Amino acid sequence: MAEHTIGVMLAFARQLHHARDAQRERRWSQNEQWGGRPGLRRPRGRHGRHRRVRSHRARHRREGARAGACACSRCGRHPAADPAPAHEQWGLDGLPALLERSDWVVLAAPHTRESAKLVGAAELARMKPGARLVNVGRGALVDQDALVAALREGRIAGAALDVMASEPLPADSPLWDMPR
Repeated sequence: MAEHTIGVMLAFARQLHHARDAQRERRWSQNEQWGGRPGLRRPRGRHGRHRRVRSHRARHRREGARAGACACSRCGRHPAADPAPAHEQWGLDGLPALLERSDWVVLAAPHTRESAKLVGAAELARMKPGARLVNVGRGALVDQDALVAALREGRIAGAALDVMASEPLPADSPLWDMPR
């Protein structure tokens, strides 16, 4: 889970999905693909079973060759006194503020009554336009209709979904055709 999360974040940052599409279309896309700055700046974590591994790896990268490139925050029901390996942690009441300042929101929570549609229209509206959502927890954590609307309207930069509310994803789902 940790490797997958870091992998999709790097793929987004390096725009590998656009390179794949350009290759399929036999189109040279280097100029458009690299016209802007890479988008990997400050990954922000969510709570979950594998949060320590993801936070540790991201923190390790920050303290390594690219110091300052990454800071990890965690949000959960039961914050511990020590946020390590994350840099800071918040209770669930801090989620709105964390969404507003995060470049990456990673969901790795279990599906419970409290976590169903944890990220819906209101939460997506709080996210920065350049932010990306990564869900490796449960599909039910995200309101997929609200996510589709946010992606279509460009309210967030992208989403990487390892899980869906309904699996397999129905053939008529608009998510199949979303480039981000």
